[in-house]
Amino acid sequence: MSTPPPLPGSPLSDPAAAAPPTAARKGWWARHWKWAVPLLALLLGAMLLASMAVFVLGIARVTKASEPYRVGLMAAQRDQRVIAALGAPVKDGIMPSGSLSTSNGTGSANFSVSLHGARGNGTLYIEAERHAGQWHYTTLQVLPDAGEAIPLLKDVAPDQEDGGETDAESDFDADAASHRQAEVDPSAPVAADSTQ
Repeated sequence: MSTPPPLPGSPLSDPAAAAPPTAARKGWWARHWKWAVPLLALLLGAMLLASMAVFVLGIARVTKASEPYRVGLMAAQRDQRVIAALGAPVKDGIMPSGSLSTSNGTGSANFSVSLHGARGNGTLYIEAERHAGQWHYTTLQVLPDAGEAIPLLKDVAPDQEDGGETDAESDFDADAASHRQAEVDPSAPVAADSTQ
């Protein structure tokens, strides 16, 4: 059995009306905007967050490289009272808070640094003024979360406060001086070198 022919005037009788339109194809954006818009928003948001993180971590790096920060942290890490209160090893937090300003040999620093140890946490407070290129500390103390404040000002040696050499540098200088003395005085007995 076969199908009857279409009635005149019906859409099936016109072959042009029955064919799907081939020339009116939609563009890429019209077909994919529903997932492309959220993806673009997500990418822009991720780029904004990444640039903010780089900026904040850059500021933290500059702050941690400053002399008052390094001297204060070293004093806290070496102090036996701080080690007893917080536990060893004493580590600093990721982002210190405070301010640092220097200009032509003068300046000021005011930091609040979170400290973490095996037994507890605390905060290191550093306040310093810079005059003629030398840092002078007015406040240097650790306040454990549980306990009394631990002053560290007396633990900052004058050579550290003035930007002098560390213990490792002074040991190196003493070793170099002994080698220079041996070179100058050939009649002096030479000690055996145990490093070889």
